[in-house]
Amino acid sequence: MEETAAFEALFPCGRTVRDSFDGLRIALCTEGAMRIEVDGIGHELERGQLLCLTPSRRIRVESHTAELRLRMLSFSFDFLAGQPFLLRASVSEAMEQSPCIAPDRQAWRSLSELFDFLRMQLARDGFPSRREVVEALLFVLVAETSHLYADRPLRRRGARCEQIADGFFALLHRNFRQQHSPKFYAAELCITEKYLIRAISRATEHTPGYWIANFRLREANVLLRSTDLSVTEIAELLGFGSPSLFARFFRRMTGSAPLSVRRTGRKGE
Repeated sequence: MEETAAFEALFPCGRTVRDSFDGLRIALCTEGAMRIEVDGIGHELERGQLLCLTPSRRIRVESHTAELRLRMLSFSFDFLAGQPFLLRASVSEAMEQSPCIAPDRQAWRSLSELFDFLRMQLARDGFPSRREVVEALLFVLVAETSHLYADRPLRRRGARCEQIADGFFALLHRNFRQQHSPKFYAAELCITEKYLIRAISRATEHTPGYWIANFRLREANVLLRSTDLSVTEIAELLGFGSPSLFARFFRRMTGSAPLSVRRTGRKGE
């Protein structure tokens, strides 16, 4: 359980930090207030509000009050991949557009109680089922948080590069399993491949190829950890020409073999 000091260590006031953590950070503001920039856009976080940070964001804490108190949890997408519930693309996009939101009183109480119960369970060193209980509580926390974002309207961004990024990610969510070339996405958006690469790199600081590989890797983790599909079936589903090509891709991206990830996931069940 990370608190205010840990947040300040991650994101020192007045410095822009690229958050390299590959997962989700959820923070509750219980006292005080903070002004924070996320990807250059300013947001106000106040008492009784929720902060959600998705991966690869540029974070800059502009200022905060002396009495600022945060309660924060960080957990990786490897954890999410092992759960039957996953963040939907629309929820992730809503979190990116509105990292700070104000839950109603009932939702805030529910989130606060989950944080309290998680703290209590994490302190039970001798409890044999501690891991299972903590994972179940984290699952509920993700579900509660996602529900708060599920119905938030998405605003369309104005800059041309960001409009192209919106279109690219909408296509990617539908096609990443079988379409792995930036050329396909450029053609669908009626632009050149070179322009697509430049626009996505400017909007996200990563190339289209990075995002295509990232989506395939996350899906592979989900399928390995939460289904009984064979490596051959997963390779075919994700558009790899053979299981060996999939295994080489997976090892290059993670440093581990697909079957070792599956065995690790099964041990945690």
